[in-house]
Amino acid sequence: MRSSELSRVLGTTTTGPRVVVRPSPSRADADAGGGGGGAVAAGGGGRRGGYRRLLRALWRVASPSFVPAGFCELVVVICGTTLPLLIRGLIRVVEDNPRGRIIRPGMPFAISIFVTSATNGLANHRHRHLATKAGASMRGSLIDAMYEHTLNLSPGGRYGLSGGEVANLVAVDAQKLYEVTQEGHLVWALPLSVLLVSYFLIETVGPSALSGIAVLVGFVPIVERVTSAMMRIRTRRVAHADVRVELVSGMLKGMRVTKLNNREDDYLRRVTGVRDAELRLLSKEQAVWATTLLVMVTSPILATAACFSTYVLVDGGSKNVLTTSDAFGVLLLFLALRFPINFAGRLMGKVGQATSAARRIAAFLDRPCRGDDDVDVDGKEGARTKSTLLNGILGEARAVGSGRVAMSGRVAYVPQTPFVLNVSLRDNILFGRPYEQEWYDRVLDACCLRPDLEQLGRAGDMTEIGERGVTLSGGQKQRVSLARATYARPDLVILDDPFSALDSGTSGAVFDRLIGSTDGLLRESAVLLVTHASHLMTNRAVGRILLIVDGRNRFVGTWEELAGFAPDDERARRAVDHIRSSVREDEGEGEGDGGGDKGGEGGRDDDGNGKMIEKGRLIQAETREHGLSSSRTWLLWFKRAGGLSFFLTQLFLMTIDRFAYVAIDFFLALWTSAADKSVTVAGIEFPPQTDGLSAQVQYLKVYWVAILISASATFLRSEWGVVGGGRATRYVFDKMLRAVLRAPMSYFETVPMGRILNRFTYDTDVNDVNLTQVMSILMISCSWYVAGVTIQCTILPWCIFVIVPVSVMYWVFMRHYRLSGPDLQRLDALSRSPLQSMVSEGMEGSTSIRVFCQAENFVNKFRENADANCSALLNFVSAQRWVGLRMELLGSVVVLVSSVLVVCLNEVLKLDPGIIGILILWSANFTITLNFMVDAFSDAEAAITAIERVDAMAYLPSEKSMKTDDVNLPPSSWPKEGLLEFVDVSLRYRPGLPLALDKLSFKIPAGKTCGVVGRTGAGKSSLAVALFRLVEVESGQILLDGIDLGSLGLSDVRGRGMAIIPQDPFLAGATIRECLDPFGQHGDEEILDALASVRLGKDKLLLSMKLEEGGSNFSVGECQLLNLARALLSQPKLLVLDEATASIDGETDAFIQKMLRTRFSNTTLVTIAHRINTIMDYDLLLVMDSGRAVEFGSRLQRAVRYPRRSFFLRARRCNGRRSPEASPASLYIICQ
Repeated sequence: MRSSELSRVLGTTTTGPRVVVRPSPSRADADAGGGGGGAVAAGGGGRRGGYRRLLRALWRVASPSFVPAGFCELVVVICGTTLPLLIRGLIRVVEDNPRGRIIRPGMPFAISIFVTSATNGLANHRHRHLATKAGASMRGSLIDAMYEHTLNLSPGGRYGLSGGEVANLVAVDAQKLYEVTQEGHLVWALPLSVLLVSYFLIETVGPSALSGIAVLVGFVPIVERVTSAMMRIRTRRVAHADVRVELVSGMLKGMRVTKLNNREDDYLRRVTGVRDAELRLLSKEQAVWATTLLVMVTSPILATAACFSTYVLVDGGSKNVLTTSDAFGVLLLFLALRFPINFAGRLMGKVGQATSAARRIAAFLDRPCRGDDDVDVDGKEGARTKSTLLNGILGEARAVGSGRVAMSGRVAYVPQTPFVLNVSLRDNILFGRPYEQEWYDRVLDACCLRPDLEQLGRAGDMTEIGERGVTLSGGQKQRVSLARATYARPDLVILDDPFSALDSGTSGAVFDRLIGSTDGLLRESAVLLVTHASHLMTNRAVGRILLIVDGRNRFVGTWEELAGFAPDDERARRAVDHIRSSVREDEGEGEGDGGGDKGGEGGRDDDGNGKMIEKGRLIQAETREHGLSSSRTWLLWFKRAGGLSFFLTQLFLMTIDRFAYVAIDFFLALWTSAADKSVTVAGIEFPPQTDGLSAQVQYLKVYWVAILISASATFLRSEWGVVGGGRATRYVFDKMLRAVLRAPMSYFETVPMGRILNRFTYDTDVNDVNLTQVMSILMISCSWYVAGVTIQCTILPWCIFVIVPVSVMYWVFMRHYRLSGPDLQRLDALSRSPLQSMVSEGMEGSTSIRVFCQAENFVNKFRENADANCSALLNFVSAQRWVGLRMELLGSVVVLVSSVLVVCLNEVLKLDPGIIGILILWSANFTITLNFMVDAFSDAEAAITAIERVDAMAYLPSEKSMKTDDVNLPPSSWPKEGLLEFVDVSLRYRPGLPLALDKLSFKIPAGKTCGVVGRTGAGKSSLAVALFRLVEVESGQILLDGIDLGSLGLSDVRGRGMAIIPQDPFLAGATIRECLDPFGQHGDEEILDALASVRLGKDKLLLSMKLEEGGSNFSVGECQLLNLARALLSQPKLLVLDEATASIDGETDAFIQKMLRTRFSNTTLVTIAHRINTIMDYDLLLVMDSGRAVEFGSRLQRAVRYPRRSFFLRARRCNGRRSPEASPASLYIICQ
């Protein structure tokens, strides 16, 4: 496998005889303990070294495009400094020849202004294009390195790491590093511009220029302080964003459990609480950003005012008379620094964001890979010993000590929780290997998958099975996982208790066809099986049994040796006795037809096959809008920002701002024209400048007042835009969150989680930050455009003949761009979703990916998706450069025409030089205005697609009402007894699909226990789906204490008197306390009593113990014990166990069953089970097949009604069956 430059894989793995992974969360912790493990930086060198190596690697990737961009930036600096000098020269020609003929001296200046302006535009857009290429290359390399590193993380490297955090690194932090490249060259270009401008300013007005330069340079530390404050706020905000994304990621992964346990309001409260804290910080961050806008607009004017004040006052106000050419030349030189200084502020902000992002990414890449972990040898965590031992064998952990693992040959692995990809069933089995039809067909038959293919419709094994296999039952996913391992033709197969997820008949059939007979497909492979199924130990295929108790090897030998084994240790003795008793029960006598169904599984998927679609494609392709962003989308932002009141207030503030800004320039023109004559402004007469200090002070007062009014209006309209943007992003996020929580399960089965998560990460970040900023800038640029057109056409009406065609061409070019630009932006956004999905899959299935040697294939697929995303991004930015360059050239034409008209018509116009100075100034700025408006409009349209996508999530299909209407409101004491009755219930997952439940009827008296059994796919879990209304029934009624559940609101159905412990051990909540008591209804003592009742201890520190995402820091058994503790607290009248003990050891299962009988004696108990021993003493048994009840009643009743086909007899015979032709010593069993 090709290793990334930014991450590496260390393959040396050793393990001792007793292994428990206890990962070090940081290298510092490991070093403090004197160990040699801990976090190793990518490339070595610790965290600081990893950060520096990361920066060096990024430079190597970006420099081929970033360095040439620097030469283009140099041209921009030179042209930007030269243009004010040329304009000053043209104004001086007019000043020296008032109302005279100036074609010969003036035309070279006019042409030079055009050439310089056009060259500046060409160099500027070439620089930005190359910088974008550099940023895209850097971002692509980063996300590639992070994904590759994700696949190679060790258990220690995963410690404390959530999928949401990794998703945020890929979606947001890598983007921040891309963004910083766009203005990166200002690091040297700004100082160079300041030096050049300073030189020409001093040449123009002498030492007085230093005061203006001091003011301008003085803004740099102000901007730096403001930016630092903004970055401190952002760091705190991003921490909240990480928590929010982690919460949403966990919510989406456990959405089924969330709905079953009525936890929607809990997640809404938690996410909203974190979001509110995030938005409070966001409002502060955006307010600080608005201050940088104020600096951008006012800094050159304040610098100019300081320069003029010093110039005219330094000699008493009589000698230094301010001329038009010098005044507007100085103003233009200071304006030349306006954008570099503003971008320097933005650059500081982006550098701060990028630095923070780079450190976070480096810290992630510093997390240890396989082989980097040293593993403490400790026997106190016996509950996880088997999984840890498997990790050691698979090379996922390394032990401290002399022990080691030596392996050779091809290895296959079947994890306890199946890893299923969002591809077709066939591709899940092939898993990157070539398709061999004959062998493939044999594998399907051996894993009893053939009947399932027949139920998938015409697409068969090419049917897409959904993200994480949502369309398959637990048993079907496990058999797909077994088929994958078998198809690989391994030399060693490691099975982590896969048969517990299958019913007894299917389990026996699959076991025989793979392992237990001489013609089993794995007969030539060594098989290591971790299992709780005691009956498998007597199979003749078993060569050795390894018994582990409390993390120690207590026994190694055959079944015959174990039967006579008498351990000294009490816990080991109890474990051996439990195994013996379980085997005796499995081999108990029984009459019947013998043997299970070896032909596979009949009926439908528990909650899956009914969901399959005929055409093979379940996951819906992501839809996107086409062409121009609709007016509805633009109006949506304004509406959510505050509606008409927001718009009118913003318009009023912008009008004042522009009026004051224009007044500054006009007053400067009048001031400079009053060198030796008085002027009248608004009825006020101002004396000539030559009158001395009092005259200059009078001019300065008005000039400074106009500046202060303009600055105040600028600040207010910027802050008001931020306030509106905050309102808009708060509203759309809240609507999206509520819509997702209320969406039916069918939505999550057809939409990849990565797509949804992308809305909560990248799109939300765009709405929070980018959209608010670019919408504010767009409104500013539009006001500049209107002001520029008005001034030019007022001063020189002939300008309308060039401005109108230029404006028409502007809209033609913009419309042409908008036909593709927004689509390209949408493609960029849509192409990010597969990256998010692959990151999520990589986090969940990295062990399987590595064991099957598919890491390189997954990395290559990720690179293909990343290339598609980069391609969309580069095409989008290229489209921006296409239209931007044309706008720059059109603006240069406006400058050319205005200059030529001034030169040619100077005799006719009879305009004051100051007014001509304003005309040339605003004509020159028109190029900047057009370019700025193009950038602002294209950025806004690109960002507006984010609110378009987030807003679309607010209109998802919704479940039925959560609240019960007053007419059907049940009594406050309901349910009082727990009488459950199904009356002709039929359930269909979607229209046109076969029934999952077909007129199912039965009645369970209050307080009774009922076991639900049947082959995998018989509809057992669909019973729970119907009961908790994850899917609404098509016909029939479900009654609880005589009340139809269909007439109630969902919160009453799921959260009032009913509880479920699902098969998937998913825990919701930040701490154990939140997990057990999300709504704060119980005291600490009650919760601790519940924990003590399930043997998890009574230490108060347990309540604040943090839960990793979904409870991943607990074993399966511990998760189910916590779920049981939650049920103990709620004391429901109806408790459903949906194969809740299928994946835990027999001793824990027996304890849970005892707990259910003693603590839930007054509760109606419905247990969906594969283990027959679990429900042997239940009051009632419901046997299901094809969605119908084929047997129901007590054991005695069923023995009378179905004497020849009792399910118990068939199941027992299947469990007790031995394979007479098994090949000995091919199977090794690890039990605990």
